[in-house]
Amino acid sequence: MRAPCCLLAQRQGDDLGRYRRVGDLLSRVTFIDNRAKLFHGWSKLHVSRADAGPYGEEAAVREIEEAMKSWAFGQHDAGERDKWLRQLRRLRQFDEKYEGLTLDLADFAAANGWRPKPITQAEVSSIE
Repeated sequence: MRAPCCLLAQRQGDDLGRYRRVGDLLSRVTFIDNRAKLFHGWSKLHVSRADAGPYGEEAAVREIEEAMKSWAFGQHDAGERDKWLRQLRRLRQFDEKYEGLTLDLADFAAANGWRPKPITQAEVSSIE
């Protein structure tokens, strides 16, 4: 039986092998490119879930969290705000155990980014 993540990846048209390859390639630039770090974290998360690797999953989520905080810090671009919220939604939908993290990230963004329209808890709570 395939791991649920593999099935999720297939349903969404994702290729787990692609995540493995991309993870290897992006690992070289995550320290200088925040978008690369975010996608690397997502790649590691999918691979770790498929391989049933809890430590890899924890590391992947930490990487996603770091990238999301860096992205939000001092941000003023309304277009980036919507993209950031989509990533937050994606994390929350990936697994309900990350709901607390999404709320923490929203608090961070509200305190440190997107002025004059900060991220609100109501927006995060309405994410399905």
